[in-house]
This record gives sequence, C-alpha cells and structure tokens, in this order.
Amino acid sequence: IKLDSFQNSVTLAGLKRVKNVTLRGEGLMSKLAFDYINEDRLKNNEQPLANVRNAAVGYIKSKENKFRGMVQFIPYQILVDGKISNDSSVYEDLESLSLFFSSFKINKFYKQSNDINALMKQYDYILKNRDKFPFAMDGVVFKVNDKKHWAKLGENSQAPRYAVAYKFPAEQVETKIETILIQIGRTGQLTPVAHVVPVLINGVMVSNVTLHNFSYIAENDIRYGDQIIIERSGDVIPKFVRLVNKDPNRSNKVFIVPDVCFSCGSKLEKDTTDGKHLYCVNPACDAVTLMAFYHMFTR
Repeated sequence: IKLDSFQNSVTLAGLKRVKNVTLRGEGLMSKLAFDYINEDRLKNNEQPLANVRNAAVGYIKSKENKFRGMVQFIPYQILVDGKISNDSSVYEDLESLSLFFSSFKINKFYKQSNDINALMKQYDYILKNRDKFPFAMDGVVFKVNDKKHWAKLGENSQAPRYAVAYKFPAEQVETKIETILIQIGRTGQLTPVAHVVPVLINGVMVSNVTLHNFSYIAENDIRYGDQIIIERSGDVIPKFVRLVNKDPNRSNKVFIVPDVCFSCGSKLEKDTTDGKHLYCVNPACDAVTLMAFYHMFTR
C-alpha cells in the first residue's frame, strides 16, 4: 500500500529523507468489529459470518461501504523506493511505525532480544493471554532483527529463512463418529472420511474429518459411534487425533474395507509403495472423470 501523503516529505526514525515510502502490512478485523457486524446481520435475518479471518477477507474484497473502516491496515515493514531498507532494523521499523500508527502499542506486542528463552517467554505470554487481545491470532513470527543478514540467509520455496512462523497448538474438540464415507479423487485414490456430529473449531463448523487411508482406520481401531478428539490447525482439513471413548456396541460396527469401486464396480488395486491406499484404475470411471474435470476447472 503506497501512501502518497508520505511522498517527498517523510522522515522516519532510522531512515534518511526519501522520495517514496511503501508500507507492507495486512488487513485485520478486530473481534469487536466482527461481533458488531454479526449482530447487524442477525438483525437483518442474515447468516452470521463464521470467523473473523474470512470476514476480513470478504470485507476487503467487498465494494460495500456500509461497514467502511471495519478492517484496519496493520503495517509491519517499510520499503524505501520499492526495496527493503538495510539502514534500519526490524525493531527500528516497528518503533517508527508506532509513531504514526497505534497498531503495535498493545502491551508492547513485539519484543527484541538475543535470548531465545526470553523470546519463548514472550510466545508463552501471548499464547496464555491470546483471548485478551482485541484480535484473533494463530501464532507469532520470529525475525532476524538485522536486515543486513537477510540477503545471505535467502529464501526457500515457501518462506524466507530470516522469518519463522511459530504457530500456537491446534484447537482440539471432542465429537462422535456417525458414519464413515468414502471419497474418490481425480487420480482414482479412495480416501475414508469420518462424518461426525458437527462441532465448532476455530470459528468453523466441522462435520467431516479425514482418516487418511484404510490402514489408518485399522491401526487406530476407529469404528462408528466412537467418541474422538479432532483438531483443525490453520485452514487445513480437520483430522483425527485420538479415541476418547469407545462405543459399547462397537463389535458390530467395524468398517469394512471395499474391494470394488462404489462408482463403476471395478476391482480396486493397492498402491505399489506402502499398500495403504486403494485406487480405482478404470479410466472410464464416472467419479474419477468428474473429479478430474472439477480439479481442472477450479484451478
């Protein structure tokens, strides 16, 4: 986001006078704003929004001005003439931004230290008090403070090596398996999915949980009617964690592994690596063809 009002006139701590300053950051909706929006939606007989993250994305993309200002821009990095400035450290950038914004003035939200134990104490403090902060969060980021080292550290295919996201433990809830269904993918691989009593995790109502493969069901002795713990970390598919309470009548609720495809009736084959996955190898299978088209057009 380029701030035209800063052009040719800005002097930030640790920076020389420059022609162009760009602030890099993210959009954030507070819990208070999220609750206010949902109250308004309920008054108008509209479905409430599921979680604050998706709500923020939706309102950033929306052209509706009714709730203008509900999403706040949170800057965390300064670019000078389109480049990361090595004249200042990460800490100095945040201190400079705090002169113009109130974004980081929440119990001294960021911390500078050469002691990993001190940083982990800050992590533990934020984790323990996360519900007291005015916004939702799922972890913290550790950054190398001196930006002169960034170029040497470089990046991998997913993230820079000078910044590490340290996530909070995934939220876990208890639910009950109602039945086990089978999904088929575009490659013909069959995946068992547990349909559970719907539960709320991280603001999302979850009713399906992946069981990975058929061997996984046997290894964990998973059956219909069992009480289980599930978790959903970030935006990934909810997954099974462990059994909590076995169904008393589970002896006749064993999941039967199929030997033929539920769509075309072809005999299923095991993969050649570990033999844990089953595949429908019929090239004319309607279910596989449908998923292949779905994958192609959604991309």
